[in-house]
Amino acid sequence: MSHQRVARYVDRRHNGDWNSYLKKWEGRLSRMRDLRAHNGSAVIKKNGITLKGASLDTYIEKIEKRLQVTRCLAAANNLSNFDTAAGGEDSAGKNSADVTNPRKEGIFGNPE
Repeated sequence: MSHQRVARYVDRRHNGDWNSYLKKWEGRLSRMRDLRAHNGSAVIKKNGITLKGASLDTYIEKIEKRLQVTRCLAAANNLSNFDTAAGGEDSAGKNSADVTNPRKEGIFGNPE
């Protein structure tokens, strides 16, 4: 998943509200940590898998990394949209709201 794809998702599904998107993932992280602390397991319905023990630890680490990246994207997006709500074009005609590095793959396949 690219940074641009996440930014488009936040625009589309969260009306550009990065805090809403971050809260969603922070809530998921908190639930996963609680499950791990109580030797529980998490069922990922979309993939039909159950995570527990080391696999749950790995998933928690990936959520933590996702949150780090998302916080950076949110900060970059807020700065690029400082002058106008929609960003704007720089001297090269590129939209300043574009997130850099669109080819970089994320740690998850879906921004949801």
